Amino acid sequence: MKIAVYSEVVDACFQYRILFPLQTLAEKGLCEFHTYTTPFQDKGFKPALAIFQKHVDPQYIELAKQLRADGVKIVFEIDDNFCAMDPTNMSNLVCSTNRETTRRHFEAYKSLGMDKYFPQYKHLLEHDADWVVNQAESNFGLLLQFMKMADATQVSTVALRTAYSGYGVKNLMVLPNLEKESEWVGVVKAPIIGNVIIGWAGSFSHLYTDLKPLVNPITHVLKERPNVKFKILGLPPAVELFPDAPKEQIETSDWTSWDAYKEAVAEFDITLAPSYASRKFAQGKSPIRVYQSWMKSNPVVASELTYGDVVN
Repeated sequence: MKIAVYSEVVDACFQYRILFPLQTLAEKGLCEFHTYTTPFQDKGFKPALAIFQKHVDPQYIELAKQLRADGVKIVFEIDDNFCAMDPTNMSNLVCSTNRETTRRHFEAYKSLGMDKYFPQYKHLLEHDADWVVNQAESNFGLLLQFMKMADATQVSTVALRTAYSGYGVKNLMVLPNLEKESEWVGVVKAPIIGNVIIGWAGSFSHLYTDLKPLVNPITHVLKERPNVKFKILGLPPAVELFPDAPKEQIETSDWTSWDAYKEAVAEFDITLAPSYASRKFAQGKSPIRVYQSWMKSNPVVASELTYGDVVN
C-alpha cells in the first residue's frame, strides 16, 4: 500500500505516531510511504491512503478533499486533548476552547519575552489579543471539521476517543503509543560509579504543571545526598526553578537528536514521570515516558493519573 503523510512538524510525536509504525510496515514489505511538511500534492506518487497529523490549516483540508475525490482514504491523527487543554499549556495560543485562557497566554507571551522559548508562536505578535483569541477558537473548529471529514481519526488513548466523541466525531480509532524494541537494542547503559542519577524529560509546557511541584523534594534529596545528581532533558531553563539546590548536582541538556535522547534516558537510575495537569488532559496522555525507561530496565516514579494503569 502507498501512503502519503502530511505532518505539521517532524518531532517526537511524529516519530511515535507516524514514522515508527510506517517504518515497521515498510520493513515487512507492507507499505511504501512518502512524508510532506507542506500541502503539496505529489502527482508522481499515487497513494491509497493519506495521513494528516494535527493540521488546522484550511489548505490541508482542501488537499484532503482533493485526495478523497480521487479515491484516497483519509486518516486524521491527533494525540492531544484540545477539548480540555490544560490551562498552563502554551498550545492554548493556537487551538483552544477557552477564550480567556488564550488571552492570558498571549499577554504573558508578549510581556515575558517567551518567544525565545516558543519561537513557533512569534508570528502571533503581529496581531492583537482579540485576533489571537478568535483564531485559536476558529482553529479548534477546523480541527473538528477535519476529523469529521476524514474516513477515520486516530488517537492514542481511550480518554481521547471519549473526549472527541463528545463533539460528534464518530470515526475514532485508538492506536496506543508503543516502544519499538529494536530502537533501544544498541543503547548501552553506562553506570557511573558512586553516583545516582534521577532524570526528568519534558518541554516548556510541562515546566510549571509537572516539574515545579517536585522542586522542594528534589532540592531536599540533593542536599541530603551529595552523590545524587538530577538530570533535566529537553529544557535547560528549568534549572531556574531550583535556586536553593546545589548547582553542581543538576545537569541539563537540550534536545539534539533521537539517538542522543535515548543515550541520556539510559543513564537514568530513576526516572520521574509526574503528571499533574488537569484531570481530563492528563488522562488523555500516553505512558510513553514509562515505556522508554523500561526499555533500559530503569525504575520509574510516576503519577497515578496518567501512568497508573501501566505501572500497576
